[in-house]
Amino acid sequence: MKLGNSTYGTFDSGSSQLRFTAGGNFQGSGPGIPDQHGDTLFHYGFSLRPHEGAYDQVAAMRFALEHQNPFVVGPCTGTGGSYPATTFGAFTFSDPDVLLWALKPAEEGIASGIIARLWNVSNAAQSTDIASTWGLGAAQTATHIETNTGTAPPVNGTLTAAFAPQELRTFRLTPNSPAVQLALRVVLEGPWSSGGQLMRDDLRAAGLLPLTEPYTALSYAHVGGGGETTTPTVLQTSGANAVVDWVVVELRDATTPATVIATRCGLLQRDGDVVAADGVSALSFTAATGNYRIAVRHRNHLGAMTTSAFTLSGAPLAVDLTAPATATFGTDARKNLGGTMALWAGDVTFNGQVKYAGAANDRDPILAAIGGAVPTATIPGYLREDVNMDGVVKYAGGTNDRDPILVNIGGSVPTAVRVAQLP
Repeated sequence: MKLGNSTYGTFDSGSSQLRFTAGGNFQGSGPGIPDQHGDTLFHYGFSLRPHEGAYDQVAAMRFALEHQNPFVVGPCTGTGGSYPATTFGAFTFSDPDVLLWALKPAEEGIASGIIARLWNVSNAAQSTDIASTWGLGAAQTATHIETNTGTAPPVNGTLTAAFAPQELRTFRLTPNSPAVQLALRVVLEGPWSSGGQLMRDDLRAAGLLPLTEPYTALSYAHVGGGGETTTPTVLQTSGANAVVDWVVVELRDATTPATVIATRCGLLQRDGDVVAADGVSALSFTAATGNYRIAVRHRNHLGAMTTSAFTLSGAPLAVDLTAPATATFGTDARKNLGGTMALWAGDVTFNGQVKYAGAANDRDPILAAIGGAVPTATIPGYLREDVNMDGVVKYAGGTNDRDPILVNIGGSVPTAVRVAQLP
């Protein structure tokens, strides 16, 4: 392509005529395509970009790349949840003079990393920070044919790379697994104490809480979670942050809420905070930034789920299921305890129902747990039959575990059933 009468040494900036060579034999019998193989008609597309002020070669090259390699747009499906409605960036590059030339899965497959080729278009040395929404777990320098040449350790999830003028470099990037965080509050009816507006921690005080989450043993189907363990030191904490029990929290698809995207077992504290197994951190889920409905389940209470989806990211988002203003899916998914919303107690069988009579009811297991013959007998332990979670299973007498089941199905029709409001 030539503008006007430009030569190798001069630029004809006053001309408005562009000349193009479609191909041919440029040097007589030398290299080329003699007679164009008979072709006589050629169609080319061009995009012209005017400049205001001085020529900006970086902006010009970015413009050229955008037209040379336009985005290919198509629907994406999967189980990672919805991305934000406006913008989402998987990677960022801090220096505007360093252009992303290519971003692709490694030739060996995505499990071997993501290949990024970057070009410093400027005539000066540059440095750029390469970052990912999920943080970079590892990075290597590589040749342009994707042979690793050395390690490039990220610092705090970000890789800083130096470029010589006009240098093109290739990197193999391994992002961390995407993670989002949740600061959840929830209350269980069983151990609730209305006087102190806190839950009791009788199980912890009696040394009955297990160090490993109990839901795997109940055949709960974890998604990304499961097997969480805590330490005796965490369980020594007393006061409002004392541990009441383990719960399992689910992130569900915003539009198809029956689909569980990710799960995590956490420790429920007396004040309702659900924290990670370290007793301090917010819950972290292996899931991409996006919109999720939030559900929580307990081994002898009915689970509940938010009506609306919440946008979760790497920063903990506070969601309070104890607040009446936080709408939940279904009808009467929680019990109102004087203005504090709590999960219904009594699902001894962990089957999503509170049932007093009939097959697979929640009352009979309590009688069986104490021996089945003497209704006034009791048994201590970390047991699902301990509906009020005081550390002792009782079938009869004061503060027994049978009466809350009858109360929660209505109190007058023993064959009634209360069902968890989960899709």
